[in-house]
Amino acid sequence: MTFRITLTAAACAQTPAWFYQVGTSAPDQAVAVAALAGGGAYSAGTTGGDLAGPVSGLVDAFLARVDPWGHPLWVRQFGGPGSDRARSI
Repeated sequence: MTFRITLTAAACAQTPAWFYQVGTSAPDQAVAVAALAGGGAYSAGTTGGDLAGPVSGLVDAFLARVDPWGHPLWVRQFGGPGSDRARSI
């Protein structure tokens, strides 16, 4: 089973402006999103796989940024030997 993290921005209530999806074959979960004033967003959560590098423990935290058009700018994955979770931005 594949788990995906999905970010979507809407220009209006009915029309998506962009759609971005990423994930690993392990459980991944985005739990926080922060929209930026100039467009784009940050997203934070957990991954059990190699999202932006090798998983260090049971689950790792991640932080990602997308530009105003939904293109990924960067993803950082970090953690130690246990469970590391990002819960807010």
